[in-house]
Amino acid sequence: MAKKKLGNKYVCYQCGCKFYDLSRPKPICPKCGADQTESPKKEPLTMPKGVAAAAVTPSPRTRRRREEDDLLEPAAPFSEDDVEAPEPLEDGLSMIDDDELIAAGAEDFAEED
Repeated sequence: MAKKKLGNKYVCYQCGCKFYDLSRPKPICPKCGADQTESPKKEPLTMPKGVAAAAVTPSPRTRRRREEDDLLEPAAPFSEDDVEAPEPLEDGLSMIDDDELIAAGAEDFAEED
């Protein structure tokens, strides 16, 4: 209901000010005084003949997503030959199995009476 009282919404072609014409016969910009009926007509944008839609460059956001997808997916599957063997441990050190590590952690949380 309130929009009918305000009339049509315009964006001034000279200064870019947004305003309503308040149902007046001439839509005149309140900021710069430009008559909106005299605004130059914009020609619709069309693709030149022979240019495919795929030739349009992707937006920076689309490019960034594609780059992130490329980083997340490996270029080729890994093989056992690609995996490096771990370096040998120094003297006196040994590897701990997961079961030993879990048992050692359980001792830390034992209830005390």
